[in-house]
Formats: sequence, C-alpha cells, structure tokens
Amino acid sequence: MLSGPSAEHWLGTDEFGRDILSRIIYGSRISLSVGLVAEAIAVTIGVIAGAAAGSYGGIVDTVISRIIEIFASFPHILFAIVIMFVLGTGVMNVFIAIGFVGWTGVARMIRAQVLQLKEKEYVEAARAEGGTDLAIIFRHLIPNCLSTIIVIITMEIPSDIMYEASLSFLGLGVQPPEASWGEMISTARSYLRTNPTYSIFPGIALVLTVLAFNLVGDALRDVLDPKLKNL
Repeated sequence: MLSGPSAEHWLGTDEFGRDILSRIIYGSRISLSVGLVAEAIAVTIGVIAGAAAGSYGGIVDTVISRIIEIFASFPHILFAIVIMFVLGTGVMNVFIAIGFVGWTGVARMIRAQVLQLKEKEYVEAARAEGGTDLAIIFRHLIPNCLSTIIVIITMEIPSDIMYEASLSFLGLGVQPPEASWGEMISTARSYLRTNPTYSIFPGIALVLTVLAFNLVGDALRDVLDPKLKNL
C-alpha cells in the first residue's frame, strides 16, 4: 500500500494497494464521457435556444436573452454544485449538472451567427418559397453554424472535464470506489507528505487532457474560421 513507482507498479499504488496507473486509465472513461455527454447536452440546449432567439427576434429574443443573462450571472461551478446538492451524487447527475450550466455561451454565439445568416440571400429565397420558420432554422441556419458548433464543442470539453474533476474533488461527483481523477486527487491529499506522487500523477493526466483538447480546439478554429484564414 502507498508504494512509490516501481517496475511492477509504474506509478505506485494507493492506500488500498491498487495500481494508480490502472485507476488513472480507468478514470479517463469518466472524464472523457462527462466532457462529451455534458457538452452534447449543453450544445443541444444552446443551439436550439440561440437559433430561436436569433431567428424569431422580438419578444422571443428578449425572453431567451434575459434567461441567458440570468443563467450566465452565476458562476458555473457554483451553479453545478447547487444542482448536485439537489439531484444527489452520481455520474448521470454530473452529466445533467454540467450540461445544464454550460449552454449559455453556446446560445450567445449561435444567436449572434444566426442574426447574420438570416439576412443572407438563400434564407430570403427559402422564405419566399414558403418555407416555415422551423424548416429554415433546421435546414439552413443551424447547418451553416456547424463549423462554429464544432469549435465550441472542442473548446468547452476541457472546461467540462475540469468541472467534473472539481465536483468529484469536493465529493459531489463520482463516488468511491469508482475511479475519477478529481476523486483520486481529493483522496491523495491525506498522503501528500508520505506519498506525493499519488496526487501528482492524476493531476498530470488531467492537465495533459485539458491541454490536448485546447490545442485541438485552437487548431480547428484556425481551420474552420474564414476570418482567420485571411490574416
């Protein structure tokens, strides 16, 4: 128990003698699934809300914009903590909490782009041919926002992973014996003096994963954003 790195256990063992490397690899499933599923929830809500606000305008835009401002006025992590207190711990509730607090930024960006796209000629042509508002939104506006949506997803997944690690670190997310990087770092606090590598290695895995997604997001933004191509 609590042994250092060795040939048998490359990153050492935890307080129960479990291999830390195996638990880090196993915990990556939680972090990556939370990032993907929670962001899928946030993007779904944000795209629908932003497209509706930008397309319909008027009272619909005003109401949705006020809702976005209310949600955005709270720090996301604190809002997620409140939701976890209400729903309880567990991976599924982490999906819901993180996805529910992360949609406002998506909605704002999609609304801004839809406001520009709805004035394009092909949208006017579709409207002149008798296309309904829903048909125009889902056939013309949202498909032309795909590049923005892809960039948003890759840029926001690191934040979702950090939120999950923070919730698990506070004891509100993934519960033992399930492996999670945040939960491992939290448990390792008691052994910082005797076995500091116990907390260092899950932290390194978390940092490298977040950094990797950030680099991918920056690269995709450079490729998909036509404004940056002209610089």
